[in-house]
Amino acid sequence: MKTALWIFIAFLAAVWSGCAWLSIELLQWLAARLSAGDAGELERAIAQWPLPAWLEYWIDPAWAEMLRSGLTGLMAAITHAAPWLGTAMGWLLPLAWVIWGGGLLALLALGALLNLLLNQARPTPAR
Repeated sequence: MKTALWIFIAFLAAVWSGCAWLSIELLQWLAARLSAGDAGELERAIAQWPLPAWLEYWIDPAWAEMLRSGLTGLMAAITHAAPWLGTAMGWLLPLAWVIWGGGLLALLALGALLNLLLNQARPTPAR
């Protein structure tokens, strides 16, 4: 049971780490695009992006259009925040890694607590 617990905690830690890495890479990519002045092109590309045919079976086209307009509005807001985002990258990236570390420590603490509870729940053999 302990092995299954720690395998599950390791899986959650891997998913958590992957999400943190992906979000940091996305932040860096977005900052690079904004500093190059490509934000307007990204906004136009999102506005003109056609919904793939295979996705129409899974997502309502009206919902996809609402999502597209929301992303276009988000890109417009990010375009106006481009100077701020460039200076914020100096503290956003370390903050993201601190949040990742805190989440990883919380997962390890949860694993240790559950491990302790498993130890206490097991009856001790009589001698």
